[in-house]
Amino acid sequence: MKRATLSSEEFRGPFLSQLPDITVLWDQSFAWNAIHSPRLGTLRIRRQDARTGSHTPLGFVLVEGPGVPAGFALDEQSIYDIAPTILDAASVPIPAYCDGRPLPIT
Repeated sequence: MKRATLSSEEFRGPFLSQLPDITVLWDQSFAWNAIHSPRLGTLRIRRQDARTGSHTPLGFVLVEGPGVPAGFALDEQSIYDIAPTILDAASVPIPAYCDGRPLPIT
């Protein structure tokens, strides 16, 4: 990790309360494949690359909340499933034009 900041110190606007509490800028100067949290444990990811944002077809997502089982692996899902998952969790109808489907986390 290169830098972690509080979203309230970095961003402004009417939707600030909907952002995550912390934003992270990952250090790309060396190869890494895991992060560790004393509370959540170790998360291992596939080898990263040097592209901005580490865009890769094999990414990861961290999810915590009611009904989300600990250590649940998502193997056949897509980045397109994130928006429908958030809408579903908020009990908002998923528009027909929305790609993807809710992740099976609950």
